[in-house]
Amino acid sequence: MQVDDKMIKYLEELSHIALSDDERAEMTEGVQRFMDKMAELKTLDTEGVAELVNPLQDTIAFREDKVEPSLDRTLLLQGARNKNDEMFIAPKTVE
Repeated sequence: MQVDDKMIKYLEELSHIALSDDERAEMTEGVQRFMDKMAELKTLDTEGVAELVNPLQDTIAFREDKVEPSLDRTLLLQGARNKNDEMFIAPKTVE
């Protein structure tokens, strides 16, 4: 795929950024190198290679659940500006 100025301007719009002419030239070169590498990957023989969704899927490590005492609620709430006896009070964020 050929990366041109039109594509870079489109990416600028999507990213809500404005690049100078020098930055646009640098970005064009960088995106072109990236696209060339992606094209190179397409040429690799992946026959017999298992798909891998998560590179860590074979090493999922969970810690052992342990019952431990909670922190002191009074101590935790003492520095809060807005609180009641049991919890922090925060502004509503979702309508």
